[in-house]
Amino acid sequence: ALPISRSDPEFFDEQVAPRLDETIRYVGHLSHPDLAALVGRSSAALVTPTWDEPYGLVVAEALSCGTPVVAFARGGVPEIIDAESGRLVAPGDIAAMAEAIEPAESLPRTAVRDRALAHCSVAQMLNRYQSLYHRMIDAQKAVTDDWLLHPSQRQRPLRACGQHRRATDIAGHGADVGDDHSVSPVWRGDSATA
Repeated sequence: ALPISRSDPEFFDEQVAPRLDETIRYVGHLSHPDLAALVGRSSAALVTPTWDEPYGLVVAEALSCGTPVVAFARGGVPEIIDAESGRLVAPGDIAAMAEAIEPAESLPRTAVRDRALAHCSVAQMLNRYQSLYHRMIDAQKAVTDDWLLHPSQRQRPLRACGQHRRATDIAGHGADVGDDHSVSPVWRGDSATA
């Protein structure tokens, strides 16, 4: 994505530039290290989603820098922020957001970073995926028509030896073919060869 000043210069000129002064400045499009350094030096990150984002990557990035977050409670953001890592306010409530900045700034930065490690790290993501997959598999054990987890009850009968020829002789690939030379997968137990 292009930085806002280049992707929509009219919006930048009309909505952003007039609000800039000695205390509010536009830093432009930053590299990852420069962005992490800037966020890490910030006293708080304001996260203002206008839609129900399923996850809050900006929130996770700010927390990983030890920067407390003040955010609209939308989408997946409330699942990430707790009382030790930031403050949540009603979506669109700008006054509440302004009031929440000072309490958020006083949060210990080590606790903020600890929240990121406990809830946003790659290790946690993998653990949660694994746990979810195990729960899904356990829930499916009673289902007998799930072809991924259980052999099909409607298997094709195996042909006698010699009735199958390798398709490499005919079509150049390894599927089994019948006497009519049509290619079809052959089911053997819980696996198929094609």
